[in-house]
Amino acid sequence: MKLLVIFFGTIIGIIGFFFILFLIIWSKIKLSARKLGLNDVNLKSIIDEIKKGSHDAKYNQKHISGMTKLLVPSIERDFPSFNESELYNKAETGLRTIFNTLEEKEVTKDLPLLKSQLKEIIADYKSSKINVKYDDIKFHAFAIKKYNKKDGVATITVQTSLEYYYRLEKGNKVIENYSDYKKQTRYTVEFIYVYDITQVKEYTRVIGIHCPNCGAPLTKLGNKTCDYCHTGLEDLNLKNWCMSSYREDY
Repeated sequence: MKLLVIFFGTIIGIIGFFFILFLIIWSKIKLSARKLGLNDVNLKSIIDEIKKGSHDAKYNQKHISGMTKLLVPSIERDFPSFNESELYNKAETGLRTIFNTLEEKEVTKDLPLLKSQLKEIIADYKSSKINVKYDDIKFHAFAIKKYNKKDGVATITVQTSLEYYYRLEKGNKVIENYSDYKKQTRYTVEFIYVYDITQVKEYTRVIGIHCPNCGAPLTKLGNKTCDYCHTGLEDLNLKNWCMSSYREDY
């Protein structure tokens, strides 16, 4: 009986300690608010807005930013057959391929520039006994963030917002679980187009950047015809945009 009294007395003491601590912290918050000219109503409104923001971040789709309207004309000047919608489709297809690759732990040939990176991730997953699952993936919006040309390579950076059910397990332990509601997130992907292989030798083995008729290298931005055999090349512009990197923006 004595031990039981001591036990419950300890529990009550701990609860009382945290209650007093809460009152002290709350009183300090109210004091600071008054110094800033805020009353209890204002303080409650601020707290409600914080709660609302936390709810929105959890359930509402992520905002994306970009300079699409400013950048597309520049891209089209260099690549007359450029199609914005088709590039977004490539971004979606590429990300879906990545998710499937991580689920199945088997790299395909569809993303040659990401092959090494994905192999490393899969090797880590296998050694750590990690399994991931993506379900009901839905893309919301796309925007072009950057367009650069340097040293024979053109680069387009695309941001997209999307949602999916997600589950990550390590061994028998669930690390992340979005089964009751969808995870709202953002991804940034980068595409490159090699327009002068004489300046970037490292890409020659993984990206098709030669004339399909005579095999001559393409050395100009937005080639409409091959400089050697004059074969039309406009349909190759989008095909040669290759995903070179991706990341989730937390």
